[in-house]
Formats: sequence, structure tokens, C-alpha cells
Amino acid sequence: MNRARVWRAGTLAAVASFALIVLAACGGEVSLEEELADVTRVPTMSDAAAQATNTAPNEAATPGSAPGTPVNGVESPSAGDETAAATAEIVSYDIYFEPDSLTIPANTDVTVVLPNEGVTAHNFSIDALGIDVDLAPGATEEVVINAAAG
Repeated sequence: MNRARVWRAGTLAAVASFALIVLAACGGEVSLEEELADVTRVPTMSDAAAQATNTAPNEAATPGSAPGTPVNGVESPSAGDETAAATAEIVSYDIYFEPDSLTIPANTDVTVVLPNEGVTAHNFSIDALGIDVDLAPGATEEVVINAAAG
């Protein structure tokens, strides 16, 4: 009797395992688009990006430290040149912008040069002014900013 009971239990376990495998394989088909619809994509940093970030120059970390570098990061027009516009540069690296903040004169056209020296695409935007510029790797774009005080 004991042998028959063990035999039945083993058979029952084998049948149950087989049924679970069959039922798992019979799940409804889902297209790749449906599977990926709720996926949040997070870009991964490649080795090249990590190396570029580690070796990126940090020259503008102290405003005004280099000769001819304006304190606020903005070059003003020369004294006698009324038509020249102020300019500034914000360099995009892989995971940061340099400098990370910029002060410009109020109600003045300032041309901001935006070189992307990283290996990933960037976006420079100021929602309050309606500015939205996409920067491809290695590309340089320019935008003119004129903002009120504050």
C-alpha cells in the first residue's frame, strides 16, 4: 500500500508540473509594440561617454579666473560699438553643462553659443522664454536671448 501511495503522489506531481508548463506556454500573444508601450527608456552611458566625462576640461569653473573671461560669463560689446551684441557660451558635455548658470543683462540681446562636446544629444531650453534647441553630438547652435530683469 505504501508503494502505491508514493507512486500516485509522484504521478500527480509530474502531471501537475506538465500542466503548469503547458498553461504557461499558452499565454496570450502580445505584440512587441504593446510590450514596450509602458517601458521607460533610460539611456545608458557608454564607455566612451564615461571616459569623455572624466577627461572633460573644467576651465570655466571659476568665472573671471582666466584673462578676458567676463565675471558673469557674458562678453559685453566694446565701449564704442553700439551695434555689437553681448555673447556667452554654454558648453554641453555628456552629463552636465559648463557653466551651469549664466547671468545676462536685462532687456539686452545676448547671443548664446551652444557647442555640444559630448557624445550624446542634448537639449537647451528655457520654458519661460519659449526657447528649445536640440544639440546633436559635435554640433554647435546659437540662440539669441532677451529677457526682462528678474
